[in-house]
Amino acid sequence: MAKGFTDDKGKFRPTGNNGGQSSREKSIETEGVPLEELGKGTVALNVDDPLAESKTKRRKQAMILKLDDTEAIITKPEIEWMRKWLNNSFGSGTDVTDQEFIDVVREKVPENPEGFRITPEQTTQGIEFLRKATRRSPNKDRFGERERDIIENFKEFRIIDWFDANPNVTFFVPLWRVESDDGDTFEYYFSGGEVNITG
Repeated sequence: MAKGFTDDKGKFRPTGNNGGQSSREKSIETEGVPLEELGKGTVALNVDDPLAESKTKRRKQAMILKLDDTEAIITKPEIEWMRKWLNNSFGSGTDVTDQEFIDVVREKVPENPEGFRITPEQTTQGIEFLRKATRRSPNKDRFGERERDIIENFKEFRIIDWFDANPNVTFFVPLWRVESDDGDTFEYYFSGGEVNITG
């Protein structure tokens, strides 16, 4: 005899061999769990948790784990997503959970002593931008001989902190370190169409 139950509409629902667990419950359990972790006794998402299906919550958790890895490579969408939280989630409407995430993002980036690496695509875009900036107003006069030499012998970028670029309204932008092949560096942020060299 088939195992099952009658729902509130009087329709018989077979449970099969899944112990009475619906396919919906099973999908919630495994949602967001890496494929390689399934079947290893991984603790599933709590189906009673109202936030269990929240993509934002899972994305926050993944971002926190990534920031714990000092060798992680941070993508452009991730940087923009973190920056959105820093700039849009302050104020009276911020709940405790959001503020906790903001604090983590605000603190974890500068805690990495070497800074976080970025993708090759971002690196290509960034150095092309700086090379053009050295030739065009209003930014060309902001680069001294040291900065121009570093750009000429460019090795890599690192995101090292967030810089609050507006004294009146919270407006965080990435603070970048530019490094040359011989180890020389300078730091800058970009805001209001201008390159601002800070060190």
